[in-house]
Amino acid sequence: MNTHALILTLIIVIFLAGCTSVPEPAGPDISGYLTPIDSENLARELGSAPAGTLTPTEEQDILFMQEEEKLARDVYAALYEKWQIPAFENIGGAEQTHMDSMTVLVDRYQLESSMQDTQGVFSNATLQSLYDDLVARGSASPEEALRVGALIEEVDLADLQEAMTRTDRQDILQVYENLAKGSRNHLRAFVQVMGQQGIAYTPQVLSPEEYQAIVSTAAERGRA
Repeated sequence: MNTHALILTLIIVIFLAGCTSVPEPAGPDISGYLTPIDSENLARELGSAPAGTLTPTEEQDILFMQEEEKLARDVYAALYEKWQIPAFENIGGAEQTHMDSMTVLVDRYQLESSMQDTQGVFSNATLQSLYDDLVARGSASPEEALRVGALIEEVDLADLQEAMTRTDRQDILQVYENLAKGSRNHLRAFVQVMGQQGIAYTPQVLSPEEYQAIVSTAAERGRA
């Protein structure tokens, strides 16, 4: 399934759960799952080698992933404002660094990004619709907000995995692999918070086997 089809599928598979209990704002310590990326060090490291020329597909993937990382950051900001659940603020901060790491690739290859600075505003119409849908669904209840968070990480990981099959450039793969590690760790974080609150979650994009392989293992450390 291509990236855009996967994103469109996301809108269909999200559902409102029947659970009505409200989780406490405080949650487990998820600091060990946060996976920020130092974009300044990344830019220096990648800058030590010539950039080369991208294929049109590689260009499209970089620009799309840059804005998809923004979507994660912006949805988490909106849901934190709504529910004051610390996980959204903490993971949202890491998502800012993920977006910045994609911007490093945009700048490295001198791509023309149409990404908007304004929170909740997207140049890509599919992402704009998805953002609106996710925020609306996450605003229905704190439980659904946490499910939306986990679902975003599933989609991000699946899209990164697809993008990695469409390039053999080591600098791009390095960034994608680090982002994928971050998505796995952030998925673990959301699942831990939901588990503490007794909130059920079923994977919507990843296979049950891949999902279990992620959430049943410890946070990943070090550079990918």
